[in-house]
Amino acid sequence: MPDQIITRCDNVKHQNLGFDLERGVFQNVAMSRDEDAPYFEQGRRLRWLRQAERISTGSAFAAKVGWAQSGYSQFETGKRRVPMDKALQLARSIPGFDPLWLWEGEKRG
Repeated sequence: MPDQIITRCDNVKHQNLGFDLERGVFQNVAMSRDEDAPYFEQGRRLRWLRQAERISTGSAFAAKVGWAQSGYSQFETGKRRVPMDKALQLARSIPGFDPLWLWEGEKRG
């Protein structure tokens, strides 16, 4: 757990950075694994998928797949689990996408 939290504000959003004295590194507190992000791993895989599709923002990815930006943000940050209908929608939109990989990290074939 970070020893100190620093809030950095840019034109887009506030970022809470925690400094871990023991390791001497900054960590983005918002993306840390905690009770606020019970689906952290699933959100990380969703972010990898977005990046693999070469889409730089969550807003642009949400628009591509026809989702609300706020819902997509909650999925990518791990606050909410991606429901089956949304995962199947991704499978129809992105060739080769497997919902099991998103939910469980399973790698087949």
